[in-house]
Amino acid sequence: MSDDQGNPNSDSGGSKSGRKRGQRLYVESEFIHHAPGKYVNLYRQGMVIPWDAKRRIYDSPETEPTAQRKPMLPAGSENGEDVPTAAETESARASVGKSDAVQKGTKDGKAAQSKSGKPESPAVPFWQELEKAPERKRYKVIDEATLDVLKDGGKSVDRDLSDRNGKLYEQLLKVGEYRRVGTLRKTTDLDQLRLSHPHFGPVIDFVGNRLLMSRHSRRPQRIPPILLAGPPGIGKTHFCDALANILGVPCRRHQMDQAETSSALLGSEKTWGNSTIGLVFEQVMLGEYANPIVILDELDKAATRSSHSAPAAVLHTLLEPVTASRVRDLSVDLEFDAGLITWVATANDPARIPRTLLSRMKCFWIGMPNAEQAMLIVQAVAAHAIKDAGVPGFITPSRALLSEIAHYSARQIYQIVSEVIARCVTEGRKQMTLADLDKWVYRDEEDPKSKGGEGKGGEGKEKVTLH
Repeated sequence: MSDDQGNPNSDSGGSKSGRKRGQRLYVESEFIHHAPGKYVNLYRQGMVIPWDAKRRIYDSPETEPTAQRKPMLPAGSENGEDVPTAAETESARASVGKSDAVQKGTKDGKAAQSKSGKPESPAVPFWQELEKAPERKRYKVIDEATLDVLKDGGKSVDRDLSDRNGKLYEQLLKVGEYRRVGTLRKTTDLDQLRLSHPHFGPVIDFVGNRLLMSRHSRRPQRIPPILLAGPPGIGKTHFCDALANILGVPCRRHQMDQAETSSALLGSEKTWGNSTIGLVFEQVMLGEYANPIVILDELDKAATRSSHSAPAAVLHTLLEPVTASRVRDLSVDLEFDAGLITWVATANDPARIPRTLLSRMKCFWIGMPNAEQAMLIVQAVAAHAIKDAGVPGFITPSRALLSEIAHYSARQIYQIVSEVIARCVTEGRKQMTLADLDKWVYRDEEDPKSKGGEGKGGEGKEKVTLH
């Protein structure tokens, strides 16, 4: 069988009306062509493509089943087509080579696809993206020459530490000197934060002004250390998580009431056999962002003994902009810049915090919300609890239903909604009712004893205790 017979759509007699460059063709197999100015990421769809990017192309109508399509004739003068030049042929080979490289790095040899079905470009490491990032979106945390401290294992006599330092050296040398800077992506995010945390208004204004200023500055802006003081359960930690979400940065929580020394923040002495790096080095040097949020939870309960090993002692260095730009992790003996970290401390009794630390923070007292704010909070917390539960199709409770538990703290509301969701799912329901909230709802016309009321000591239903 001749080539012309093998392809019913081919032109016979050497007609000059054959396919030309730029004609609409059909791409059967996936490939990626990266030549400047050309079409890229063509996958199983009819598109106009350049001649030098052809690879297993079919010219049958798009309505014809794929199995019936037959390969287009090789380029040549017999069918009236243009003969590709040497440069075009070399470009096509390069395109195929890039496609094969991408396919080898994906599972089962298939190109990674987005939800739309089109192939996605391979993920670019963040340190390569930072090469072209504007100055306000990247921050230099270390000089490359400083990494020589870790070269050859950091000259540690301990074999385990030497191996660890050698791996750290290779990793840090690869990622380079810069880290991302999380910024406010949309100004409407601040409005949403006010809706979900209305009683944090002054804090949001303070942080928001800094974030908005960074949009007009050429350099990254630092959010000063913040102290959120107030009664337990009003949503201080939840607010920090929400702030980290709108900035797109990680949020790390450090329990100050459980800390015995400062080694958890800036590493333990490298002379120890079990020496480990600190939280600050881990977040900044081994992370992607120079401005993660670090929560110093229960700062007022930290040990206050007067020694350099006290857990809060190292904060005098970390909370001061000048000294924070030149901190040293004791385990690796490496100096780096941690000046862009956003520190948020929480406390119930700020009077127990040393004045030297209070002077380094912007302090806010967060009180209990009023009635209007309470309704906004209960709706936001309930939505968060439903999202965390991950139950498909669970119906969001009505405003009237949530008003029955709006007098509880944010922490208690989260616990209540989570418990009710679990009960509903167990019973095969995807919507909560007033009966589900019965033991948390107290009505004036009912005897508090029947509900286990705390004030009058009844012996009715079990007493509800929330932590």
